[in-house]
Amino acid sequence: MGITGEELQVQTQLPPEDLVDVLNALLSMGYIETPTMQESVAQSGYAAETFEVNPACASDLKAAIRK
Repeated sequence: MGITGEELQVQTQLPPEDLVDVLNALLSMGYIETPTMQESVAQSGYAAETFEVNPACASDLKAAIRK
C-alpha cells in the first residue's frame, strides 16, 4: 500500500524538484517512510519509489491538515 512519487507528482502538480524537497523533509521528520527504508530520495529516483504515512504519525498529520 502507499503511493508512488509519480502519482504524487500528478496529484499535486508540484515541479519535481519541489516535490523531492517536500518528500525529503517529510522523510527526515519521520512522517512518511518507504518500504525500502530510504532516508532521502533523489530527483532521478523519486518517481518509482513508494511512500507511506508512518502509522505512528498519522494522527499528527491529520491534525495539521485540519488547521
